[in-house]
Amino acid sequence: MDAEDAYLFRHAVVRDAAYDLQVPSERSLLHGLALDVLEGVPGLNTPANGLELARHARLAQEGGRVERYAEAERRHLRAGGDFARFNYDYRAALEGFERLHQLLADDPPERAIVADMLADVLQRLGRHADSLACFEEVREHAANPELVGRALIHLAWIGLEMGRPTEDLAVEGERIAEEVDSHRLRIAFMMLRAHRKSFDGDPAGAARDMEAVIDYCVRTEDTVQQLVGHGNAAQYHAEAGNHEAENAHLDAAEKLCQAPQMRHFLANIVKARAQAAIRADDYESALAYAREAVQIGVDTGGMGLQASSLCEVAIAQTGLGQFTEAFETLEEVRFLVAETADVSLATSWMKAYAGLMLAWGKPEQAVPLYEQGLRELEGQVPPRVFEELEAELKRLRG
Repeated sequence: MDAEDAYLFRHAVVRDAAYDLQVPSERSLLHGLALDVLEGVPGLNTPANGLELARHARLAQEGGRVERYAEAERRHLRAGGDFARFNYDYRAALEGFERLHQLLADDPPERAIVADMLADVLQRLGRHADSLACFEEVREHAANPELVGRALIHLAWIGLEMGRPTEDLAVEGERIAEEVDSHRLRIAFMMLRAHRKSFDGDPAGAARDMEAVIDYCVRTEDTVQQLVGHGNAAQYHAEAGNHEAENAHLDAAEKLCQAPQMRHFLANIVKARAQAAIRADDYESALAYAREAVQIGVDTGGMGLQASSLCEVAIAQTGLGQFTEAFETLEEVRFLVAETADVSLATSWMKAYAGLMLAWGKPEQAVPLYEQGLRELEGQVPPRVFEELEAELKRLRG
């Protein structure tokens, strides 16, 4: 061990030991003093340090003056959690918002605001199923109708993906959009209607509807929803076989997501290009695009994006005859599926796994695991999707 490493090791040991030897009441007073000092320095009393300031406030409450430090902890948790959320530190944001959500148990309207933030982080992590309880809480307790409308669009969209009834949610949300005269909510529910057309087997109609959505986004200067609209339109045009229009929408979307804070949107665009290359049997290009999307997912902490892009990597590797590499890639995805509990990701993994094992000439080895996956997804995905998976199982059985 070199001198620097030895110093750092000893310093950590001494620091932790010295901290633990402090009398708890005196230690809490020191945390309160630290918070007072840090809050008085403009360069340190910032959202970037919010979660650290919240930690001092939490530990300071052990020594009295609870209300003063309790209010400070809530304030810093919110600011620090938001900073972490929009700077791709989703783990830190999740921990901060979960703590704040717990602290606001006696204030349902304020707690619902935090539930909305918590749901956003869970979705960015790919934990869509876990976000449902948060959106239900927002729907039940939020005082702001815009928040309720946003919760309804997420509940309806995820419900559609999982094969649940969503029409009542859409009607309620559209009513709120008109009552509050919200362009953003109108656009979101227009997107939902288009998405339902795609689910019902009319991707061309969904694409036409999405063109109208994009035009509305341009007129109302909603860049984020315009970007999402281009991504959705590209997907529907791809399903309809109109690849020229698909590429045009991907080009338009890519121009809108070059800023650093838009990188999680960029991953979806790059992943869509990988899917287009796969359909064209251009597996070399597909592999390059998919790996780029995986890296963006890693950089931004988007576990769902990372995992779904890894599925595209495995499909490209299968197309190139790299069967062992594809199998190892899908093993990595399995762990992410278990952690996110996302049914759409599980579906993507199963399709990629079936394709690999068929191409590899080992379909019989895939049957037990595939059967287990089908049992776990039954009732969790739309009937049409489940029928597609059952057809893959028949192919595996030969």
